[in-house]
Amino acid sequence: EDAAKLKEEQELAKQLAEEQDLAKRLAEEQAKKEQLLADQKAKEDAAAKLKEEQDLAKQLAEEQDLAKRLAEEQAKKEQLLADQKAKEDAAAKLKEEQELAKRQAEEQAEKEQLLADQKAKEDAANKLKEVSRANNNKTYSVQILSLSNFSETRLSSYCTKHNISKNDIIKRNINGYTKISYGKVYTQEEASSLQKELKSKHGISESFIVVLP
Repeated sequence: EDAAKLKEEQELAKQLAEEQDLAKRLAEEQAKKEQLLADQKAKEDAAAKLKEEQDLAKQLAEEQDLAKRLAEEQAKKEQLLADQKAKEDAAAKLKEEQELAKRQAEEQAEKEQLLADQKAKEDAANKLKEVSRANNNKTYSVQILSLSNFSETRLSSYCTKHNISKNDIIKRNINGYTKISYGKVYTQEEASSLQKELKSKHGISESFIVVLP
């Protein structure tokens, strides 16, 4: 009886040991499975993170490339606008220079025409004077003094006072008087102009035109 009880206890202990060993193996297998799952998840998470980083890097590169292209296009547009403005400014400046040159040419032509007209008038006046001289043999002068006591000193003083040249003085002795006249011209008009000039520029107000012999 004791032997049977001992055997029963031994079988029970053996069964318990086997169950414990099985439980241990099952626990180890479960731990291995969980570790494998954890490793698998870590790999998947790492792969997902790597993919996310790669996608982000790709997106950033695309954005940078797009920004670069946009900047290049903007630079081209600005350069085109700058070139266009430079052309317009150059054209405007050229037009302004051409208009200025045209105005200057017109002004020069007007000046030349005025000079030509003036010369034509002077030539006509000189021709008229020559014709008058040819048709009229008279010589005119402007008498400015009539002296009973003539002296060169007195004449020189008078010429200095009125700022006239003694070289243009003509002296004539008539009836005991020395007649002093200024200038020699060939028409009445020239003599009248000379008389006005003596009055306005030299302060000789008392004078008259005479015909020289």
